Amino acid sequence: MAAFVAKQMLGSKMNAVKGLGGNDSEDGDTKDKDDEAERERLEAIKEAEDRRKEKHRKMEAERENMRQDIRDKVRKQKFNGSLRYF
Repeated sequence: MAAFVAKQMLGSKMNAVKGLGGNDSEDGDTKDKDDEAERERLEAIKEAEDRRKEKHRKMEAERENMRQDIRDKVRKQKFNGSLRYF
């Protein structure tokens, strides 16, 4: 129980102190790696978004072709007199 209370009281203060010591060169290397990883992540997100947009553009073009075929079919039936309205 005492360990739990001590951890609760000192835990946040210890986390704040952890990053103060150490080599700055490692932090610089880590920062460069983090920046590169972030650029790669953003590029991957952009590529995925572009693929999604292209897929949806193609699907909408196919749907519009189907709609136009239906319109043409209805017009033919309407002019031939075979289309009856109830």
